[in-house]
Amino acid sequence: MELLDKRFVDGRREAVHGTQAYTLVNPAAEQAYGELRCADQTDADVAVSAAARALHGPWRTTSVAERIAAQNATLSADRSVSRRERRAR
Repeated sequence: MELLDKRFVDGRREAVHGTQAYTLVNPAAEQAYGELRCADQTDADVAVSAAARALHGPWRTTSVAERIAAQNATLSADRSVSRRERRAR
């Protein structure tokens, strides 16, 4: 089963601090396929701090097109990392 235990905040992908996890189940097959690690208060505090910095930083004046391009680049990088991690198993 795949373990999803990373978060992306402040431009970095890091491990989630929380210890609680949920099993992910495919409802069609009724089979578990992964586990999702939940964020805790530390993770929330880090995310809120990053959001506050972003509000007063360059992201505030970034155009919609630039924001979309940045999000697409992040998603593309996430997919590449995920594929490499699956192949490594």
